[in-house]
Amino acid sequence: MTGFMLKLRDDERAVTCTHLVNYLKRIYREWLAEYLQDKRCGYKTHLRLLQTFCARHGFTRQRLTKSKKR
Repeated sequence: MTGFMLKLRDDERAVTCTHLVNYLKRIYREWLAEYLQDKRCGYKTHLRLLQTFCARHGFTRQRLTKSKKR
């Protein structure tokens, strides 16, 4: 999955949870179905898992900043 995330970055695209969920649906459909089946609130748990994975591998969330004045 890190390869997919790096490819998105190389293409100058944002790495979003939506991209990662769609990637997992395409490549790891069976694992995802089993993972979500065992969880009480699968969607929230899955998003938390993806956010933790991203943080662990150095992909942080973008934060809004004020525009620089010239």
